[in-house]
Amino acid sequence: MVDMFNIGSSGFKQNSYGNIQKIGMTPNGRTVYRVIDSNGEETGKLSVPQTESDKFESAYKDIMDTAPKIQKFVIENSSEEDIK
Repeated sequence: MVDMFNIGSSGFKQNSYGNIQKIGMTPNGRTVYRVIDSNGEETGKLSVPQTESDKFESAYKDIMDTAPKIQKFVIENSSEEDIK
């Protein structure tokens, strides 16, 4: 059985962008992830080839680390009308 873990966190922590959780492997060797929305609800599952899982997890972490910075920039540099 594959340990469950959340990319980029030591335990399950929701953030305003949601999360992914590694939940296992398919019989043909693909890594399976559960996609969690910002409310903690499962919105789907996806699988990636085992050989690509490190790249996928790294890219996901980069996106989650960058998203708050982009959001802050947009809020600081946009009018309310622009955001609508």
